[in-house]
Amino acid sequence: MSISITSLLPNSTPSQIQAKSATHKEVYDLVNQGLVGEFTTSMAFMSDEGMHRVEMTQWSEQANNQWWALMEAGPAGVEAAGYLEQMVEQRRGYAAAYLDDYFSLSYKLAETLDEEFPVSVELDQLAENALAGRSPSENANGSMLPNADTLNRFWQENQPAIEKMLEQYENLKQVPGHLGDWLDQQQIPRSEEVDKVIEMHRYSGLEGSRERSEALASTAVYQMEREGNGGLVESDARFNVFNDVYGRHQANGTLDPQAARDLSQRFIEIGLRVGDANMLKNAVSSQMYNSEKQSLIQSYQTLYQPLSDEFYRVFSDVDPALNLQDLLDNVKAGNPIGQQPDGSTHPAADALNAFAEQHKLGIQAVADLQRKLDEFPQSRVEWQRIEENGRRAEQMVFQQYGLEPWEKGANARVLRDHAWQGVDYLNSQPEEIRQSLISDAQARFNQLTQKFFALRASHPDMQMTLDQLIENFRFNRPAATLNEGGLSSAQNALEQFMDDNTQLIIDHIDSSWLLGKQDNLSQIDYAQWMDSERAEQYAHTLLELIEESRQRVGTQYSAAPEQRPA
Repeated sequence: MSISITSLLPNSTPSQIQAKSATHKEVYDLVNQGLVGEFTTSMAFMSDEGMHRVEMTQWSEQANNQWWALMEAGPAGVEAAGYLEQMVEQRRGYAAAYLDDYFSLSYKLAETLDEEFPVSVELDQLAENALAGRSPSENANGSMLPNADTLNRFWQENQPAIEKMLEQYENLKQVPGHLGDWLDQQQIPRSEEVDKVIEMHRYSGLEGSRERSEALASTAVYQMEREGNGGLVESDARFNVFNDVYGRHQANGTLDPQAARDLSQRFIEIGLRVGDANMLKNAVSSQMYNSEKQSLIQSYQTLYQPLSDEFYRVFSDVDPALNLQDLLDNVKAGNPIGQQPDGSTHPAADALNAFAEQHKLGIQAVADLQRKLDEFPQSRVEWQRIEENGRRAEQMVFQQYGLEPWEKGANARVLRDHAWQGVDYLNSQPEEIRQSLISDAQARFNQLTQKFFALRASHPDMQMTLDQLIENFRFNRPAATLNEGGLSSAQNALEQFMDDNTQLIIDHIDSSWLLGKQDNLSQIDYAQWMDSERAEQYAHTLLELIEESRQRVGTQYSAAPEQRPA
């Protein structure tokens, strides 16, 4: 029996649901592209008229942290923070205008197709084809989308609105990622002191977690309307604050550090008590992510500051004023050292080339660190998605708490039906029950062995043992991974075998101790060992490490004495 999604969302039509879904996906696509704040979210609102509004919160902890760092850097920093507000507001404006149109046109497209949710084609597919110079209904491989005539007619009838939407998208893509680059783009004149402060705090946004800036919060929340006439929501609106230990929670205008800490502590304690490796992986990843970031920033500041001091000492009286970041940008782009942002050559190009040659190693080291910082994941979640990082975090959880990667969700240590109950439990049972438990364990092993032998029979050249396959499962490796390195030739078959027999593998792992195989899961009674006191202690220690990793390295601001903050 199939259930229509509209029966689960009263007063909402398939077109309304489709428009919301498509817009929600587009918001997160913009996040992944780095075109909006890294913690931007969207939420649909229901009314008697159905789902006709989507609220988007554009938020960046990095922009917020950088704003505070600039505000604390004296008068020049305060001026720079004002420019940052303008840049953020411009980016948000372009994103909101684009998504407002995207929401409206997605609804119109869904109405035109008149299909059940989800529709066969979404707006971004048409745009991708058209921007590549093809018919909106023609894919890159030459195939045609369903309902080609209807799609082409929709595109033609809505051409002005579509062009306006795409123009806003192009505008959004053109907004630079760094404040200094944005000021150059906007051709905004500013003093050398302001430039120096902006350069100094180029990566201050990566540090710590600061109180929410009302100046940035006031333009964060935007309401998209189905008719395409959305607008900003009042500045005192509540919106989500991200915490990289447990995800998002609803908060007021300022972050309550103690509440966030208490919630993090409780989250970690729950993960420890139930033995959920994934919950602990998130927490451990937070500490690892922030520590790596902190180390990069510290290395960068150690190298950048003396180079900056020497650069501005040498070129203090040059006209027009020189900017160290312009030199670094030229090095990274392979441009002539003396090239200015507008493409012209600076009159002091010879002196710049001499300086660059004299400080070649230092300049290259700073440029390389800027590349690494620019490419560094914007959040713990993004960092954790990188396979190598995820595996390192899993290994840390295993080393610290004895929990294996697969022990998560319903398979958390204390939630499984056959989880080990301890030798004391076994010895307390009558002989008949003890023998029954052992017999059941042997039967599970025999069943798994028979299935594996059948797999080997159908793939006689397969390089894999059952023990190796089980170990691959336990430590979240590809099923075909071999001890000696590489993958087995029967990769697809092994992946399918693991998928088909996951529960049998888990049950066998849990009861293998009854067959004399003493391993990680059968050394202790986890539920008894990880009592509330121990969980609280372990959580407190981990949280201390996380908070230490979030501490700001701190930027040594080297302005003239009258410019330094009091």
